[in-house]
Amino acid sequence: MKLTDRIKNINRIVISRTDRIGDVILTLPLAAKAKEIFPNAKIYFLCNEYVKDIVSLSADVDEILIFNNNLSELKSVFKNIKPDLIINSFPDFKIALAGILSGIKFRIGTAYRWYSFLFNLKVKEHRKECKHHEYEYNINLLKNFFPELNYNFNYKLKRNLFTNLDYLNLPEKYFILHPTSGGSSVDVSPEILKIFLSKYNGQEKIIITGSENDETFNSNLLSGINNEKIINLTGKLNLNGLVSLISGCELMIANSTGPLHIAGMLNKPVIGFYPEEIPMNEKRWGPLSDEKYILRPQKITEIEILNTLNLYKSKKQ
Repeated sequence: MKLTDRIKNINRIVISRTDRIGDVILTLPLAAKAKEIFPNAKIYFLCNEYVKDIVSLSADVDEILIFNNNLSELKSVFKNIKPDLIINSFPDFKIALAGILSGIKFRIGTAYRWYSFLFNLKVKEHRKECKHHEYEYNINLLKNFFPELNYNFNYKLKRNLFTNLDYLNLPEKYFILHPTSGGSSVDVSPEILKIFLSKYNGQEKIIITGSENDETFNSNLLSGINNEKIINLTGKLNLNGLVSLISGCELMIANSTGPLHIAGMLNKPVIGFYPEEIPMNEKRWGPLSDEKYILRPQKITEIEILNTLNLYKSKKQ
């Protein structure tokens, strides 16, 4: 009997991704593909508290489950909602164990963890080889068993949930620069960004973003720069507010980090800084915007950033 004949009567699906913003955004296409295969199923998304505002924007997710790193609690949650299928996009032993202990019938996960025996539908792919984009690896968790799936998708978002930012009196047109990252890749040096901001004289304002933890870094970055084109909103926005801000921008400039993937989710033009090295390069982690410009942080100069901005503007004319 074919696997696709076995996997029937799927009414409730859990997709598990419990790491960071960009990772979660690149997993949401999997929810869309699960809807394609099981159009009547309810889709649950298991994530960390920190990223729930991102997941809540997806029209492909019906309900959010919060992972508190507590096996007993998660097992009770699973027993309560009675999923028929769990897709482990980000392998985690406690989640895998909760899946089998709570009696989830179909459990998809990687074949290459010591606890992979807890999965009864195993996918034999090493993501570290970077043969695919991260969102494709996520879709492959279903595509391995349903080969008719393709990689085409569009983010379907609940834009009515976006935060109203009228109180900020934002300029009509603005770019965003998010200077920091989570340290998972190679970043542009702050010295280069400082020179770029000092020399920038375009018509659009540049809004600087970051969390409260970035205030010292961004304050040092902007120290000594006298440029009326720059607006500093570091620490002024929660995650939903940042999404709304990015939704209104003309272009996003950032290292390989969560806010860049938010721009990708919103299909905003982006300038992204990515190293060539595996596994950090854009082939695996690039933004999903239709219009993107990839620059190498180790070799970049402020002139290259300014020239890329001019190239973007010339295409709009």
